[in-house]
Amino acid sequence: MNNFEINMDIISNRFPEVYSILLGIPEAEISVYRSKTGLDTFDTNGKRVHSGYDPAAEAVLQAGHITDTKKVTVFGIGFGYLITYLLDSRNFGEITGIILNRNIFLSCLKNKEMTFLKDERFHLKYNVGDIIPDNFAVVPPLLLSAEKTHYSVRDKLRIKLREGWSNKKWEDRYKELNNNMAANNEFIKKDPPVSELIEKLKNQSKPVMIIGAGPSIDKYIHEIKNYSGHFFIIALDAIYSQLVKRRIHPDIVVVLESNDQTINFFSRETIELTNQKTKLIYFPTISPKILQVWPNKRYLAHYYFSRKIFNVRKEDQLETQGSVIHPMLDFCKKTGVNNLVLAGIDFSFPGRKYYAEGTPLNPNLNDVSLVKITSWNGGEVESQQNYIEYLRDTEDFFRKNPQIQVYNISEVGAFIDGTKHMKLIDVVKELSIV
Repeated sequence: MNNFEINMDIISNRFPEVYSILLGIPEAEISVYRSKTGLDTFDTNGKRVHSGYDPAAEAVLQAGHITDTKKVTVFGIGFGYLITYLLDSRNFGEITGIILNRNIFLSCLKNKEMTFLKDERFHLKYNVGDIIPDNFAVVPPLLLSAEKTHYSVRDKLRIKLREGWSNKKWEDRYKELNNNMAANNEFIKKDPPVSELIEKLKNQSKPVMIIGAGPSIDKYIHEIKNYSGHFFIIALDAIYSQLVKRRIHPDIVVVLESNDQTINFFSRETIELTNQKTKLIYFPTISPKILQVWPNKRYLAHYYFSRKIFNVRKEDQLETQGSVIHPMLDFCKKTGVNNLVLAGIDFSFPGRKYYAEGTPLNPNLNDVSLVKITSWNGGEVESQQNYIEYLRDTEDFFRKNPQIQVYNISEVGAFIDGTKHMKLIDVVKELSIV
């Protein structure tokens, strides 16, 4: 028997459910070669999966943060160096290996005898949902090749792996945030808290539409204008100028970002077109330039960073998860919104565009590391890691708040779990607006 037959025989006997989902699946193209230390390694789609120098030493590093030896889950199999190291070096009670890509796994079975498959402490799985166990290890390159069914767990794992980097990024920004708060002190002292606005809007009757600057909005922004009077509209900062140019006047515009570049969303022309009904919700750390030009009523919202500094009530805080969409979701929850429509909330780059047409800032995608996620219509669309993090946090919010009926009209953007994916005209009919 060859390697493939030996491995598949073990799988058919020990893991019949996995065996059945491997049948009829084509193998991936992989390039196998020797590492500097003589162990086999391989590339797939131009990406190296195991170290080209010492795959065994690499496995030791990947296992370094595991503390609980009773049970561990390993995401990604490859040639099994990480699993073999764990089985050989520690007294583990149970190890579960997760197949992230069946095509690659089958190619690995063909090229190497997987002796660890016979170990009674080892369990092999494919369907695992998207809950990340406390004790886990990852073969990182295999995350990039995860099948569509594993996109959600892939994204959550990458978020976990990036946590240390994200904390360091925040530390580097503290100086900018503190400088902005000092410059905004005059406004912070006199402006009413967001809780005051929340009380005024509790249980207002209109369905709410949150509008972002995702490229998908180019397809239906004219429809939004037609129905804008039937919605309470919240504009995220980047799309604001494009809305007022079309005489779509939001009830609220929100700014979270501290970077001075956000002033580009509030040009002189935009300010001149601003309707007096539009209110600004801002955070203490935004660019002072925006507060200096905004002509209308302002409401101050805090988040975890500023709340501790100013010792404010929790009611005056909106929850943030990195994106400006998140505090507005919390705002909708606190005002008792029943029906919420998401427009231009793409979490992706449909048509390889960053923002909608005409947005003042439209960065180039050439320097962005792109990752495929599930799209609005069930296909695939390209995104980037921080957008994916925002998406998963948004989905978690909807799971925890099922009382809000959410409609995602962001065609060609990302699929957002917990929402109804419908075109605007169909939402209008369902809500009996016309």
